[in-house]
Amino acid sequence: MIWHNEQPWLILLLVWLFCASGQLFAETPDEPTQFDGALVSPAGLLLNGSPGGGIMPWCSAVLTGTNTVLTAFHCISSAHAGDVLKVFFPFEGIREVDPESIKPFCFESERAGEELGPEGCSPWTDDLVVLGLKQPYSLLSPLKIAKPSTAVSGSVAAVSGFGYQDTKLSEYGVAHGGNVAIGDCGPNDQGRALCFRYNTADSGDTEIGPFDSGGPMFTVNPATGERSLIGVALGSEPVGGSDGSMRMARYVNLTDPYYKDWLDEEAFSGDFASGAYSIETLVKDDVRELRPGKSAEFTLNVGESSERLLLTLNHDPGPSLSPNNLDLQLPGSLDASCERLASVEVCAVESPPAGSYSVSVGWAEVCGADGECGDPVYDAAYQVTAIALYNKAGDGE
Repeated sequence: MIWHNEQPWLILLLVWLFCASGQLFAETPDEPTQFDGALVSPAGLLLNGSPGGGIMPWCSAVLTGTNTVLTAFHCISSAHAGDVLKVFFPFEGIREVDPESIKPFCFESERAGEELGPEGCSPWTDDLVVLGLKQPYSLLSPLKIAKPSTAVSGSVAAVSGFGYQDTKLSEYGVAHGGNVAIGDCGPNDQGRALCFRYNTADSGDTEIGPFDSGGPMFTVNPATGERSLIGVALGSEPVGGSDGSMRMARYVNLTDPYYKDWLDEEAFSGDFASGAYSIETLVKDDVRELRPGKSAEFTLNVGESSERLLLTLNHDPGPSLSPNNLDLQLPGSLDASCERLASVEVCAVESPPAGSYSVSVGWAEVCGADGECGDPVYDAAYQVTAIALYNKAGDGE
């Protein structure tokens, strides 16, 4: 069980947001969620790191195997020599992409006389790449391909992405998620694209924006909650003849037979076997805004026999992509190993002692080259997730 205590101004802000938008952010469960198996996280975040040390959010991504992710090829085609690619998924954290295991569906050969692959590639639809990871995920459940019948025009699907757009920073981490009606894409899709229209002037419309390329379109089984992948986001363009507010979102139709052999060989070649863990969710998808000088606190109750405690923090990087000023603070009694990048931070504690722990999210000081330090000058939204892993079912209850 968790208790979430925040500053009074933040509570008032959330009440205002509820009244203004008609919906509140995902609520933290009153009781821990514990089960055997794997966690499902439809969308991950692709990070690009430069040789100079800077790293920034780049695109969204989909986990298709324990050590493979699928995204849009244009997300990496602008990368420079020496750049380091990483992916981040809530609940389990950061993994580095193996540069030798980057496999695009369509590509241009760098060697004279070598054939282009595959024939008939279209910039409108075939913008896909598989990224192999140096270390696998062991807790997250990869998405599988849905049946083609679920991807026909008129069907309802869901989309998810790690983007943000304009002033909607409070939705960073879960932005642009929602249901859409699949429609006609036009004459250029060759039957290999899925599209939906949205009105940027309508706050109720599901839309996509920056960082959403590579994010999933999927179906949800109403009986089991199982998610099945049908598409990967390419981007959006204005609808001709409109005033500019209407846009068309375009996704690669992964259920089309044109991609089957490549997907089977490169993206979905491995079987997933969940770890022998009992997983207790302590904090899940709790998205809030935070001001400089303020903090938010979470109380985590860790049961006996926990093998590992995992905490992940992701946040909007604000107008300055580095350094990471938003800070996840753990008590000294927890010996944590943390990795901190531009917009994500992941901490792991091996064999944490049972007990109640207070963790907080706050602002770290910004220090310049001259040694002068001060508070950051921009607001940011953040999302915290935390899970405890137990070595057998029933522990931690």
